[in-house]
Amino acid sequence: MSRDIKSADGWSGEFDQIRESIEKSRSVMEGFAKWIWDNVVAKDVIPPRMPSEVSHGLAALDQELRAIAHSNDNQWVTILPVNTDSIATTYYKNMHSEYRDKLTTLMNIRLVIDTLQQKGYPFIMTFMDNLAFDTRWHTNTAILELQDYVRPHMTCFDGMNFLDWSKEQGYPIGTAAHPLEQAHAAAAEYMLQLGIHKV
Repeated sequence: MSRDIKSADGWSGEFDQIRESIEKSRSVMEGFAKWIWDNVVAKDVIPPRMPSEVSHGLAALDQELRAIAHSNDNQWVTILPVNTDSIATTYYKNMHSEYRDKLTTLMNIRLVIDTLQQKGYPFIMTFMDNLAFDTRWHTNTAILELQDYVRPHMTCFDGMNFLDWSKEQGYPIGTAAHPLEQAHAAAAEYMLQLGIHKV
């Protein structure tokens, strides 16, 4: 592996460490505010009142720490793991739905096609997984209509999807099962030689 790729467990552990650090920081800040109150304000200031600069600074720090903690609770994580760790195994064993995968994939592809056409942008598309176009299993009228809408915009390579063709040609495949740069360059050359220009 050329890069250090972390599993979902690794990222989850790091977020837990961040959350713990934030909580410790908030605890330290609260302790600091109490110490200032007990040792400075209560003894040296009449009437006993926290200096506004310190009070505002502590309030701003507390607000920032709360915002960081809240943002970590709302971090984006993929719902479809591509690795084989325990999280992926649990997902595919208990939550995966082939029908939902086909439907959402096709709907997203249609959205991209419609958006590109509305904007008048030229585009060429391909795909890496034949599942989206399978009609034997987990198919209904909505799936069939989306497949018919999307299929004319998909470019195949010698009758294969981009991933299968890349493997057949011996191009390197990345750890997330995606063809690397050499395959993309060859695919672009393939499409240009065929004179593929789709809008």
